[in-house]
Amino acid sequence: MLELSARTYGDLAMVGVAGPVVGETGPAFQSSVAAVLATRPQAVILDLALVTKLDENGVGALLHTASRCKLQGCALALCRVPDHVRELLVAERVEIPRYDTLADATETLLYAAAWR
Repeated sequence: MLELSARTYGDLAMVGVAGPVVGETGPAFQSSVAAVLATRPQAVILDLALVTKLDENGVGALLHTASRCKLQGCALALCRVPDHVRELLVAERVEIPRYDTLADATETLLYAAAWR
């Protein structure tokens, strides 16, 4: 079962993702992220630490999210990406910035937003 928890800190939105991001859960993932983007944040961090499985449909959901963020002028980053997810993202040539820690992602995105 996929669970997403969103928190907003000023212009920064953080979404914790737990469970599988696969074909069956892709629509719920996209719907939850769309609700976050509707608040018009300048930056979104997807915390993937608790993602148990990612398939090609899940990669598509991430790429769709990246496209929506780009159209909206919102920075997107992934953090705490598990090895099994990182391997698939590398294999699929997904070029969404990834950070090892939440602090690194937050600092980088807030610095980038300050210069817009």
